[in-house]
Amino acid sequence: MKNSPFYSNYIVSHPFTTSSFQIDGEGRKVVDLVLNNEFATDMQVSQMDLSILKLSAFDENGMEHTITNFLHGTHVTLHSLSQGQSLRSRSLVSLRCGVYRKLRFYIKDADSFFTYSDASKETPAGFGYLDFELSNGLTITGAESPIAVLRFDFVPFKSNTFVSRLANVFRSPKKLSGRLAGSFGH
Repeated sequence: MKNSPFYSNYIVSHPFTTSSFQIDGEGRKVVDLVLNNEFATDMQVSQMDLSILKLSAFDENGMEHTITNFLHGTHVTLHSLSQGQSLRSRSLVSLRCGVYRKLRFYIKDADSFFTYSDASKETPAGFGYLDFELSNGLTITGAESPIAVLRFDFVPFKSNTFVSRLANVFRSPKKLSGRLAGSFGH
């Protein structure tokens, strides 16, 4: 019998295809959110490692509602949808009933960094917070599960950067051309 390798990050379910099947132990629907950041998309960010100080949500009227404060900051890694990893939050659904359009992460610049699609890293200088738009919004009615799944729509990593660097190490030297081409080694 032939063994087949299983690569879990290649088989990723789309967030909204399984949302009707995600329920908690009491039969309540789990909130499944996809968050977008236009700056991250433009800058080709594939992953963020953030030291979060505060998390808040903005309703449809633009009013800010604090979800939770982290006294000394908490370190969180935000992965792209293509990596198949997400965050779970129990405090997000504790918001008042209403419609929310974006989440704001207040961060510590010095302890945070962005990883770009080419695997290079950079510390975000001058960012006090990052805003993420909620795809399809978030409607809190009070009947939701206390669990919310947060998925981030970042640019996937370029798969060929590591492979091309490794290939350059093992690549044979190019053939010589010109008048002296036949004079070496023959």
